[in-house]
Amino acid sequence: LPAKEGADPEFPVPASVATQAPGTESAVPRCLRRMLGGRAPEQEEEAALGPQGDEVWEEEFAWMEARRQLTVTHEQLALDYGEEEARSMEEAFADHGLSHLLGTLNWPGVGSRWQDFLAWIQAAAPLPETPAAALRGYGRHLGRVTTYRALALDEAALKRIFEADCIFPSGQLRVGSDALEEVVNTKGVRTVCVARLFISHLHRLLRVDPSISLHDDWQTTCLIASGYASYDKLDPSRSRKIRLFELSCPKVESIGWTLQEVALQSGAVLGGDASGHEPWFNFPAPAVPAGIWFDGRWQRTERYGLYGVPFLSQRLQNLYVFESVKELNEAVIPFAHRQSELYERDVATA
Repeated sequence: LPAKEGADPEFPVPASVATQAPGTESAVPRCLRRMLGGRAPEQEEEAALGPQGDEVWEEEFAWMEARRQLTVTHEQLALDYGEEEARSMEEAFADHGLSHLLGTLNWPGVGSRWQDFLAWIQAAAPLPETPAAALRGYGRHLGRVTTYRALALDEAALKRIFEADCIFPSGQLRVGSDALEEVVNTKGVRTVCVARLFISHLHRLLRVDPSISLHDDWQTTCLIASGYASYDKLDPSRSRKIRLFELSCPKVESIGWTLQEVALQSGAVLGGDASGHEPWFNFPAPAVPAGIWFDGRWQRTERYGLYGVPFLSQRLQNLYVFESVKELNEAVIPFAHRQSELYERDVATA
């Protein structure tokens, strides 16, 4: 792949797809916007709100700390990552004289990347003195990623998202944010991720979902959203159009596991032997009834987040609107063909 993470330059959103400005109900194709004197796509990128480049800003780190304090116990580590992994974490940090930074692992975006985090600390100069400093240093080391979230929304639902300035997990439709944070703290990071992947078990394991999925390939999230879309010709305002949010998010805000890594841990949560789980899977949806092949070993296929996507107005790079499932089908077909080629090549050489 040309890009292991982030937007794939070989498969951009087609210029014919309309964009919508927050707070408006009109959508205009980008090719027409240029003709009418509006910004060209590259100018839109330059004018995007929020942090530029890979910089992660202080308010984002403060939001993370408000969700989970940077202190940790053995019991919480074991709940989040399993008893064996918790012992490995504690022993590794103790062996390197870094136990004072163990609390940084309480943030899931660090704990799920703990070996990479430990390697970064060992090379850091100067050495972070506190978990707060370590979170900021490591988070800025990882940088940001351009990723996507598509939702089937009518205008009223879209307005509520912008008023909240956040894309919330589905669980927040039923309970408040404090209750979702409690789900993560009492069930553990691993269980939350397994429940999201094996969603038929989610209600039994969690009752409500505190997680959210982002996808570095916009086609993936749009394919999923097509299953919830509806288009009302008599009253277009009631149409649940596919709205594609292009976002710039800190990598450290998301879980560091791929879908395959989550699947391989599922035995500890669901029972049974998960070691034979196949990484490739085909996902059918109305936009592509035959489905698209995805490799669960790629971080770009799906990155899990917890608690939602805050600071939406500052992170939003573009808001695209698909006016029909047919339009989406035509847009994703080249990507679907590429994915099929990758799958067939991988299976042939396995």
